[in-house]
Amino acid sequence: MSVVPDKVSYEELMQVLVCQASDLTNAQKFEMISKLQEAKQAKLAKEALDCCESEERCFFWL
Repeated sequence: MSVVPDKVSYEELMQVLVCQASDLTNAQKFEMISKLQEAKQAKLAKEALDCCESEERCFFWL
């Protein structure tokens, strides 16, 4: 029996799909996963900025 998380991000789902793609080379997989991780970091940074704009104090760890 496997555990399914309550919420999976698009980036996390795409990482799993990329890792399992048999028609991609390891270099292609690495490049795609790196870009997905960058996108996730950018999304987290935007959420932190939005939080700080809406709150007087914001304790948001990246």
